[in-house]
Amino acid sequence: MSRINYARLTINTNNLSDDIISSIKRNKSLSIYSGVQKNVLIDLVKIIKNINGFKLVIILEDSNLINNSINGLDILEFLPSINHLHILVHQTTPLLNIDALEYVDNLRTFSVSGNLNKNIDFSPLRKFVRLSSLHINDLIFSDKYYDIINNNPIESLSLRKISLSHLNEKSSIKNLEVLNELIDEQTLASKFPNISYLTLINCRKLSDFSFISNCLNLEGLDINSVKGLTSIPRFKSDKLHTLQILNCKNLEDITHIYNLKKLKNLAITFSKVDFESIINIFSKMSLHNFYFLSSKNKENEIFDKLTIEHKVNNSAM
Repeated sequence: MSRINYARLTINTNNLSDDIISSIKRNKSLSIYSGVQKNVLIDLVKIIKNINGFKLVIILEDSNLINNSINGLDILEFLPSINHLHILVHQTTPLLNIDALEYVDNLRTFSVSGNLNKNIDFSPLRKFVRLSSLHINDLIFSDKYYDIINNNPIESLSLRKISLSHLNEKSSIKNLEVLNELIDEQTLASKFPNISYLTLINCRKLSDFSFISNCLNLEGLDINSVKGLTSIPRFKSDKLHTLQILNCKNLEDITHIYNLKKLKNLAITFSKVDFESIINIFSKMSLHNFYFLSSKNKENEIFDKLTIEHKVNNSAM
């Protein structure tokens, strides 16, 4: 009999089966869709209250609620011991607030995405002092809340817009994802001297990427749909092992790739890079994984054959 890999509860869950309980304890995690019956929630409290590092995912969906169910973020009143909270808002009504965080004692990671009211008050996060991860992806996180970042040992940060001038130097940050706009980018290396992984997506205002050169501890770089990128920047980091340049339609010059002695994973898709330059990478570099896509089917066919010939994996990362 197969066991449950990942436990999920809905308002139609009548009890916690042995399989669900086993999954909760084994994975230290649980997903709740929209709401859960109160009696089930009371039983759940007894199970997770002593589990350190528990992760709760709340998916808010449009659903027909039933009597005696606890819905939405009201669930948190019963689960003060959780450490990791991820909120996905799929309902048609925007999420208006996160006030229910007042019930949580010691949050370490927080993420929220989906249909969010643009004026959500994030001040309830100020009570926490041990946040290591903050991901807020579908609205602009106002700089008036940047003290939350400054006052926590954030290691992983993902925001739609980041203005570096409002942030203190933070040696704790290792992973940074910017989904739309990076302001004061030239100060990135001094603000986050230990940054290891950088993701830039749809940052339309970026045109000068020299700031990346000063990120001396960079191990992975992902640039996706950034039209201002015309050439691969020069890297000073000798640790870079993964480079993804996806859908950067104006990229032409990849000369500096050849200086990356530790590069093992490379992806280039839908660019202006001459196909001959792509072919040359096989003979000049020793890669474990090389992923390439072109708008020209013939180039894709030739590339696929070359990956087989050179025994290089050809898969999206």
